Amino acid sequence: MQDNFATTGGPVTLITKTGRRSWELVTRSVSALFRRNNNIYKLFFSLYKKLKKHLSLSTAVLIVHSVRDNTLKVIAVKNSKHAPEGISLTLPEQDSLLHSVFRDGHPYIENNPENFRGNFYERKLLLGEPSKSLAVFPIHNNGSRIGLICLASTQAQAFDIIDLPLLHPVAAQFGQFLAKTTADLNL
Repeated sequence: MQDNFATTGGPVTLITKTGRRSWELVTRSVSALFRRNNNIYKLFFSLYKKLKKHLSLSTAVLIVHSVRDNTLKVIAVKNSKHAPEGISLTLPEQDSLLHSVFRDGHPYIENNPENFRGNFYERKLLLGEPSKSLAVFPIHNNGSRIGLICLASTQAQAFDIIDLPLLHPVAAQFGQFLAKTTADLNL
C-alpha cells in the first residue's frame, strides 16, 4: 500500500508499514542526536552521518535565513571530501531554487537533478558528486521559516522512501536548536 504526498518537485511515495517501522527507528535515532550535541555543526554533521547510510547521501548543506540582511546563508557543507564549518556564503536570489523553496515553505524533492532548476552556485553546492536525487527541507521554528536542509544522494529516488510526517518532529527539534544557536553565529 502506498500513498502520495504532494511536494513542489512532484509526488513523494510514502513507505509501506514495514518500511515505516524501520524509518521510525531512524527518526528516533536521529532525535537522540539533539541530546548529545550542543554545537550546530556537530549536530548537522552527526545528522548527515546517521542519514548517509539510509539514503546514500553524497552531500548535505545547512542554510540559515539571516534576519539582519534578509538573505540565505550557507553555514555548513558536508560531503565525502570535506566538512567546512563556520562559513557564511550568501546565496544569490536570481534564478534560485533554494530561495523559492524557502519562500514556499514546502519540501522539494527532485529525482532527476540533471534538469536542476537552480542557479549555477546552487548546482555547484548541491550536485558536486554524481547525484541522482535531491531533497530540500525548510526548517521552521514557532511558525517562521529559519533555514533549509539540503540533501543530495547518489541513489535514484532516495527520498521517496522518507515518510515525511515522521520527519516533522525531527525538523521541529532541529528548528528549535537552530533558532537558539543562530544568535551565536552572528549572521
